[in-house]
Amino acid sequence: MAEEPLLISQLVRFACDSIAMRALWHGLADHRWDDAQLAKFQDLLDRRDYAGGMLRALEGERALGNEAAEYLLRRRGRGLAELDKMGSGNPSDNSALSPLIWLVNIVPSGWYRQNQIGFLTGWQEILEHSRIAMNRTNRAVTLLRDSHIDRVTDDIVMRVKANPSPFKILVGMLLPGISKATGKADRAQATAGMAVVACALERHRLAHGSFPASLAELVPAYLPAVPADWMGGQPLHYQRTDDGWFRLWSIGPNGKDDGGVFRAIRDDGRGVGDDLDWVWPLPLPTREPRLF
Repeated sequence: MAEEPLLISQLVRFACDSIAMRALWHGLADHRWDDAQLAKFQDLLDRRDYAGGMLRALEGERALGNEAAEYLLRRRGRGLAELDKMGSGNPSDNSALSPLIWLVNIVPSGWYRQNQIGFLTGWQEILEHSRIAMNRTNRAVTLLRDSHIDRVTDDIVMRVKANPSPFKILVGMLLPGISKATGKADRAQATAGMAVVACALERHRLAHGSFPASLAELVPAYLPAVPADWMGGQPLHYQRTDDGWFRLWSIGPNGKDDGGVFRAIRDDGRGVGDDLDWVWPLPLPTREPRLF
């Protein structure tokens, strides 16, 4: 699914890999993998390009939206009903689609084209930001919350709502749906990066009887260089624990180190709020939420 230019395909890909990651983690926790298997896992995971897949999906969604706009203009009201039936299998209540019906059936085609231009211009702004944010060399700057993709999309919609116009109806209706998708790609990419390190740590344990005191000890035997955190460009956080295990984490979506805390915990042990750090799970029983 890596090459499919559809957002849902990429999200399913992330979910499938998360299931596979859990199997890899169980094998690491039980020390079931040998050195050759671990080296192969590292190679497979290091080549995972979730960010590239997400960019391809965003480009595909823009193209699909543009083609749908062309189809609606060619078919007018019939096209809207046909598209809706294709998605659900049944015609929808027209009252829910009244803005689009009005736009397609009543307004002059020039007004409709203005909406199409506004829609594609908004997509272009999203894509240009995403191409920068998904570039590994830019991570330290672009992943701060005030410049994240969800904020960019929200800003576009807010600008439209602040200056309402019949030329901008499609922008307000159709752009908000992708706001959190790139965060899922970030999480998948950061998790894959930690999995590469976890495999290298286990290879070190197999060879030396214990985990290293620092990630630098993995170079060059198990890693070509000290790995950088996908979520900021700095080294991943690592600590060897007194009970013979280790703690490993990425700084997560808020752009700061929260000390290896995945989520805030309520008194009943359940997590609340957004993810803080993305933490490689310890192989210990717990009721607390985990990365996977």
